[in-house]
Amino acid sequence: MLTPRLQAAADLIDYADSVIDIGTDHGYLPIYLLKTGKVKTACAADIRKGPLENAKENIVNGGVECECVLSDGFKNICKKYSLACICGMGGETIVNIITEGKDITPDTLVLQPMTGADKLRKFLYENGYGITDEAFVTEGEKVYCIIKAKKTGVNTPFTYSDLFLGKIRPKTEGYRKWKEKIRLQAQKRMLGGRNKADEQLCNEE
Repeated sequence: MLTPRLQAAADLIDYADSVIDIGTDHGYLPIYLLKTGKVKTACAADIRKGPLENAKENIVNGGVECECVLSDGFKNICKKYSLACICGMGGETIVNIITEGKDITPDTLVLQPMTGADKLRKFLYENGYGITDEAFVTEGEKVYCIIKAKKTGVNTPFTYSDLFLGKIRPKTEGYRKWKEKIRLQAQKRMLGGRNKADEQLCNEE
């Protein structure tokens, strides 16, 4: 069974011919995608040997075929996949992985930043990615956003609020909690000095 944030990532995938899960950890996401028929082929990649060995064991136990590669981001990946999942990392780390992947980075991405979602959205808006969907889920006491983006080659205009709240704002309990989290963070920043942009965040409906 997937955690809520990984389930939300999986739910953003309709179908992909091939997927690579960067930072796969235990390999649960590609196993789920293969078993449910959401992807035809998959690769599990991780920078650490220990988690990758765990992923290999789980893949065998799951009864699916999935390539496993020890890799720092896309550095040891030799082919381009149709979709990449990059979950459970800071937003700036995800940006670096996408940037360093260059031509090997897939055009379709499912991203789950642990921190710095605003920095990740800014990168996507300014580098020719359209954000096609977002999901917001709680896991324990924390709330997370999951972003689906597709390379279009066209930059997207954005506001300060868009960076923190996204352009896609579903009427869900997860999003309500996300918005409350962003408001509290903006209020804390305002304590250090009045900021009109953060004041706007605090007043967003």
